[in-house]
Amino acid sequence: MDNRLPQLEALYREGSKCRACFEAGQFGVEVPLTADYAPFDIAQPRWVGPRYWDAPVRVLFVMLNPGEGKKRQRDNAYHLDVLRGFRDGDSSLDDVFRFQLEDMECWGPRGRSFFDFFEQRTGGAFEEIALLNIAWCPTKGDSYPARMLRQCWARHSAGVVKLLEPHAAILCGRDLEKWMSVIKSAGPSCDVLMSLHPATRKGRADRARDAQSIQSRITQLRSERVQ
Repeated sequence: MDNRLPQLEALYREGSKCRACFEAGQFGVEVPLTADYAPFDIAQPRWVGPRYWDAPVRVLFVMLNPGEGKKRQRDNAYHLDVLRGFRDGDSSLDDVFRFQLEDMECWGPRGRSFFDFFEQRTGGAFEEIALLNIAWCPTKGDSYPARMLRQCWARHSAGVVKLLEPHAAILCGRDLEKWMSVIKSAGPSCDVLMSLHPATRKGRADRARDAQSIQSRITQLRSERVQ
């Protein structure tokens, strides 16, 4: 086990207890509900593959936020139980990742594998990459004011990037262009690249060009690192 995993677990557990963005209505955001009308009132850690730390190039994919999951409320109810168990110290970060790995089979656009998006851009296995959201909590209507994003980054996300020490950070989606310099400040030794979002509505040709462009740079980084 990499000696940074206990630190990562501590960062995510501390973050899972944070409700700052919902307190006193400071950002005007609301908590979404699960199928049994329970509030989805907890932050979500994001996948770090078991082979990430030893990968020849550590690649971190960054997205803006977890989706509300309005069409998956029953799944969200179970996810909520898993996350609360982690927050309360009854389960481990590995338990969360095992659940996510199964659940991710249902993520992404219909007919397109969520895993393929990342593997096509790295040329490696999903087990070698890490994912991160700027904001960790779902909100009703997927509302993410800029001040809320900045607060979550300062409190939580920046620390995860520093700990993960990626060699390449792939920012997924146009909304993240403004975050390029911010990500770079947390990971000064990493390349910061822009990519499409996994849920992009771009056509097959555009998605293929995007994947090839990112994979070419990752391949170059691999070559540079073995020299």
